Amino acid sequence: PGLAAVIGEAVQLDVLHTSARAEELGVEGIDPLLDLIGEALNARLVEETGLGYRFQHPLLREGVLRRIAPTRRRVLHRRVARTLEASTPERERPVETLAYHYREAGDIDTAVAYLMAAADRAESVYDHEDAVLRLEEAIALLAGDETPAAASRRAEAHERLGDVHRVVGRIEAGLAAYTTALAALGSPGNGLLAGLHRKIALGAIMAADIPTATDHLALAREAAPPEPIEEARNLIV
Repeated sequence: PGLAAVIGEAVQLDVLHTSARAEELGVEGIDPLLDLIGEALNARLVEETGLGYRFQHPLLREGVLRRIAPTRRRVLHRRVARTLEASTPERERPVETLAYHYREAGDIDTAVAYLMAAADRAESVYDHEDAVLRLEEAIALLAGDETPAAASRRAEAHERLGDVHRVVGRIEAGLAAYTTALAALGSPGNGLLAGLHRKIALGAIMAADIPTATDHLALAREAAPPEPIEEARNLIV
């Protein structure tokens, strides 16, 4: 039941079978796995659900998880994640589930990447609130990591969070997210600064704060290379 508990409350047999290794079972093939599942069924730890199984109660799953050593649990989460990646076309991957498994495996970079993909998927079906939740999860995972790469990802997540807020009319929340993204980028030489200044200027215009809009348009001009296309972008704002 340990591997099944790592997979989740609901477990598809094919995922469980593929994730399991022959050396763990001590034998080859699926029959021993089915025997183990049969024992779990008899003990009423799990119940059958079509082509899979479900833990009878979330607390049962949590109890099994607590009995797995942390290092081994991380290894199993990574194995499950790679099984899901290998068995699912990229466009159909369960990105939220993959984010969870990579987070539990300790691979924060990959977890964040999948959370960003989950936000993209939510936005594609106009589920803005779910997109906000996924971006906030990504930001939380990156908190406390001050490496340049993490700061850049954090800025990207905050900028995209600002975009979602702006789309649904939460102008003040959008401005706050853009401002946080700006602070995360830090370096005056960063090529993303001009775009963020333009977004803040547009948000300020929408909030009828013309002085702030003017200031950020000026900063956008300072941050952008002196090219006609960049000036055109400033004029579009």
